[in-house]
Amino acid sequence: MEKKIVNLDDQRKAVDITVGGKTFTIARVTGRVRDSIAQYQLRAIDLYSQTQEYINTIEKSVDPSLSFEENSKRLRDITEGFQDKSQAGQSVVNELLHVAIKAILDANNYEVDRDFWDNLDESLPIEFVKAVQDKDQPSEEVKKKVRR
Repeated sequence: MEKKIVNLDDQRKAVDITVGGKTFTIARVTGRVRDSIAQYQLRAIDLYSQTQEYINTIEKSVDPSLSFEENSKRLRDITEGFQDKSQAGQSVVNELLHVAIKAILDANNYEVDRDFWDNLDESLPIEFVKAVQDKDQPSEEVKKKVRR
């Protein structure tokens, strides 16, 4: 019987990602990791769409025939409703980002230090996830040309 050996930890495909002074060697991006990242991205896109909808609503809500006070009250009401939805949505997006990071670290045998990730500049965890997602994409200069 012939046995095929697949090395999922092939170091040629590993990438070192440094964030907040710590370096993580990421070699494995499992289906669970990709699914977690996709869930995070879909919810972030949804939140962005809601924000765009809010902006459009604000722009359409100002009525020149109304007084300044009436327009101000109308805009305050719209803003209060949006802020509640936005805060709840942002909370869910942040939690899904932590789930994606946990999946990445678990798949690569790292312990998760939630305090470390919570205390980083807010863009760094997102950039970390993007770097993991792009890890297996060949760079432009490495791509092979097709022979004809």
